Amino acid sequence: MSKCVSLNAGIFAAVCLASRLDDLNNVLGTIVFAILIYGILPPLRKRTSKRIMPLCTFVFVSVALYLAHLHAPIVIYPILVSVLACLIIVPLLFVQIQKQKDNIFGPWDEAVLKDLGCEATRDITAE
Repeated sequence: MSKCVSLNAGIFAAVCLASRLDDLNNVLGTIVFAILIYGILPPLRKRTSKRIMPLCTFVFVSVALYLAHLHAPIVIYPILVSVLACLIIVPLLFVQIQKQKDNIFGPWDEAVLKDLGCEATRDITAE
């Protein structure tokens, strides 16, 4: 998918969500947040070093937990469990499952050409 389509889809989703809100300040905040997340941050993430990414993740999760605590404190626990699952548990499971990986060969695989060497070339030219 191209970058323009992804950006348009993200902004469209934010506009659809914002159209359901009652307060103009909430609408403005949703649209500005969507522009920040979908338009400004992806190019900045490409330019930053890999060492800063865990810090950015920690800051975003902390802000999300703080805002969730202000609005509905009960939601903090599902958010925290989801973040821990996505950042720690699932990657660890993925690494463990890689040990059990088995490659199955069949007719759906790409064709593998065998190297016949010089003998096949001699037979073709001799005829």
